Amino acid sequence: MKSLTLYLLVVVAFTARLGQSQGTFDCHCAAVDEECFPSPTPCSSGCQSGWDGPFCQRQNVAYNRSASQSGVYVDSSDCVPDILDVQSFCGAHGAQLAVDGNDDTDYWHGSCAVTDTSNQSAWWRLDLGATYNISSLQIYQANHAPLVPPYIEVFVDGQECYNVTGSDISSTIIDVMCHQTLSGSTLTLRTSSVDTAPSLTLCEVKIFRCSDFWFGSKCQYKCHCNDTLEVCDKTSGACASQCAAAWTGASCRDHNMALHQSAYQDGTWSDADNCSTSSTVYCGPRPATLAVDGSTDQNFRHGSCSQTALGRTITSWSLNLGSLHQIYRMKIYFPQKDIYPTTGLQVTVDGAVCYVTNTSLTDIANINCRQPLMGVFVSINLPPLPTSPGVTGSPTDRTLALCEVEIYECDDFWFGSNCSRLCRCQNTSEICDKMTGECPRSGCSAGWIGPGCQSACPRSTHGLNCSYSCGKCANNAVCDHVTGACPGSCAAGFVAKGCTECLTGLYGINCDQSCPSCPGNGSCERLNGTCSTPCPAHHTGTNCDRCHDDWYGAKCQFHCGECRNDGPCNKTTGRCPNGCDSGWQGALCQQECADGRFGIDCSQVCGHCVDPAPCDKLTGICLDECAPGWGGDLCNKCLTGLYGINCDQSCPSCPGNGSCERLNGTCSTPCPAHHTGTNCDRCHDDWYGSKCQFECGECRNDGPCNKTTGRCPNGCDSGWQGALCQQECADGRFGMDCSQVCGHCVDPAPCDKLTGICLDECAPGWGGDLCNSCATGFYSPHCNETCGHCVDDTCDALTGQCDAGCEPGWTGYNCLTRKRPTPTLTPTLTPTPTTTPTPTTASTTASSTSSSATSTTPTTPPHTTKARQHNQTPHGHRTTSHGNTQHGTSQPSTQGLSEGTLAGIIVSCVLVLCIVLHSFIFLRYSRRRSCHWLRARRKHTYGRDRVESPEDYTSGTELPKYATALPPGTEEDRVTAGIINPNYDPSPK
Repeated sequence: MKSLTLYLLVVVAFTARLGQSQGTFDCHCAAVDEECFPSPTPCSSGCQSGWDGPFCQRQNVAYNRSASQSGVYVDSSDCVPDILDVQSFCGAHGAQLAVDGNDDTDYWHGSCAVTDTSNQSAWWRLDLGATYNISSLQIYQANHAPLVPPYIEVFVDGQECYNVTGSDISSTIIDVMCHQTLSGSTLTLRTSSVDTAPSLTLCEVKIFRCSDFWFGSKCQYKCHCNDTLEVCDKTSGACASQCAAAWTGASCRDHNMALHQSAYQDGTWSDADNCSTSSTVYCGPRPATLAVDGSTDQNFRHGSCSQTALGRTITSWSLNLGSLHQIYRMKIYFPQKDIYPTTGLQVTVDGAVCYVTNTSLTDIANINCRQPLMGVFVSINLPPLPTSPGVTGSPTDRTLALCEVEIYECDDFWFGSNCSRLCRCQNTSEICDKMTGECPRSGCSAGWIGPGCQSACPRSTHGLNCSYSCGKCANNAVCDHVTGACPGSCAAGFVAKGCTECLTGLYGINCDQSCPSCPGNGSCERLNGTCSTPCPAHHTGTNCDRCHDDWYGAKCQFHCGECRNDGPCNKTTGRCPNGCDSGWQGALCQQECADGRFGIDCSQVCGHCVDPAPCDKLTGICLDECAPGWGGDLCNKCLTGLYGINCDQSCPSCPGNGSCERLNGTCSTPCPAHHTGTNCDRCHDDWYGSKCQFECGECRNDGPCNKTTGRCPNGCDSGWQGALCQQECADGRFGMDCSQVCGHCVDPAPCDKLTGICLDECAPGWGGDLCNSCATGFYSPHCNETCGHCVDDTCDALTGQCDAGCEPGWTGYNCLTRKRPTPTLTPTLTPTPTTTPTPTTASTTASSTSSSATSTTPTTPPHTTKARQHNQTPHGHRTTSHGNTQHGTSQPSTQGLSEGTLAGIIVSCVLVLCIVLHSFIFLRYSRRRSCHWLRARRKHTYGRDRVESPEDYTSGTELPKYATALPPGTEEDRVTAGIINPNYDPSPK
């Protein structure tokens, strides 16, 4: 019987040890058959009640423990349950709600403990039922807390753990780290007695205890003890059984990544044929894996060292770490009394050089890379021996023997040369740089700055980025650089909360001035002395002389109604200045809308709800469901497929089985392409065909085409032709039915098919909007003749006749004839003796008279620019010997002439006039063809106003001896311009 009992005990112990070695006893996953240890694997099924963390490795020892508090806040009179956007819980918020395992931070969900405001200082206390080492906890506050205290003091069995203040107090989740690990069975949270409205709102309080094989403030570090059943120190991680294989250091944080990894080398040396087991423990091959077997024995004869084959030019040993690592530190164990030098040894990481030596290394070599390198493959190489003078041995006489290679990397959240320094990142889940400790993502945690976050805040500062100033500590002591707490007591006049607040009744920079008389003998603001003690219920203001927004009356005893936009009511009458909110009515907005109505001033009627369920007085949504046939958010629309006043008629067959208009049943779903009409049975104006698949042509006045044939009932629009008006006019035609011919456009540019306007420009000689009339200055049926010297250069388009007359100096039907100058006779006023003319024949008389007029009475052209005689002005005026001007040069003075002399003068003038008229008629009709030729030559060769040469005046017709008045300018200028005949000599013959 004893033997059986002993056997059972052994089996039980073995089974227990087996179970512990597998880690099943320490897993707290929700699924009992899920394993999470010894290889940490996150619990996919979640954690058991009271446990949390990715591996369910930490326990909340506060869960379901006994809790109490200073008064219970009850909000039954201030909340309406089960209404949209209003709290779903109304009633007492007791202390036990803070340890019920529900960390919901929504106050309205009713899972938060709240103290009332009747006490001078609010407190909440937890009895753990056993003694625990407490170093950290979490406080969950409500996101809509009724009153937020300025700070919270945390105590463990009366020992101060931490003061929550500053930016932490406004956080929904507060991580509390005690100044030091405290042992106790009770936890107390409290506000200060100087708080304006002391109240605590706690949705959940959690105190963590690490599971076995985990340690740290949040149980985030895994133990690495040699004895797999040993529970390491929950704070430091130290192991009594020393570190597990591949781990080293005081806290077993330094990891040898090379242990038992894949290794290979350039050939393997073996001494199986030339060694004796009597003098050597091991004889045989020395493979590369012997250098990562965990044994640091350097006696080559014991068989724990690898060696490459002899006779190789380059000797190399390589290791595959299996994953990417940051490599900086390593240790190499060489065989003792090794006869092969290691001069020139080189270490590379993924091909990048980590280390090179020019001398032979010692038996144990500690190697640091030039800089940290990220890689997977590590190689140790020996180059060929140099052949320089003084060096013995063959270049190929090299071999590499390695007893052990260790490559170190710190465990997560640790760094430094021996991995003894803890990361101090603000985000505790961030893994810092394992060499420098830097936190590139979140920066340093509160109280720490500098490279690697290893420098404490400067004196008198604390907190995140050392941005907070310490309070007034007693004896000018320095506050804690992390929390800001004073090591002892506060200076005189100051109180806890980092010794930054004044004692009750005091204020000022140094808290040395007394507060005035405040309500309830309360405290005042520290800087200005304003009263800060709690006011009576529903009162506010510096002197508590005003009602809160939702209260009115002489004693603020009446609750305001539902004012629009939650505005305050009148503090005397209670009336809402902007009217009632939606769903309310009455003088004080305290009366809900009658059933069937909702909205502002209850002005809207509910939709068709199922009787007798009314709609919501605020939104109009039916509280139950819509009546048959009705739908929509407010039950005021017909369901799909129904229409009519009561939504009781079925829609016709609409395209795509769509809906129809509620009142008339017209289909409201979109018609197919190019269709229209109530039933989508007609084509759009611009389309025709059985399926409206053809586009109409260009119908006149953009009218629709025939929906069957596509023809335009009123004909084609301008510029189009064809049976379907889809063919543009041919080049050269335009207008309705392409019936009009384009004008004379420049070839080959046609005219616009719609307007007839030339697309480029008119042909030479043509003009007008359509290039179908002569341009200015041209005439003839083909507009190829140039107008004469017409006024404004305008002549009749067909005949060339000048409508407005000729330009000065031109005459004729077409203004192509230059006017002849009219000779002006100026008889010489020389007295003639009275004689009786000798009778002769008429011809003799005329000849003699003409000869006499020509030889004895030369004339001067009347309009020269300068007078030909010194006693005559350019305008035919004559001056006396005294310089006076006499007018009327055409009528010389007859003073002193006899009647015979006068008669002779008259006869001479008549004869001269007859001769001039005869000459003019002769020249006009005898030389007419020559004049036409002359004009044509001037026009086509040199233009209308220019002659080819001075001889043109005399070619064919002799210029008259009496020229017209000359225009201004010198005689040479006039000759050059073709105006004066250079052959004419104005001097007397």
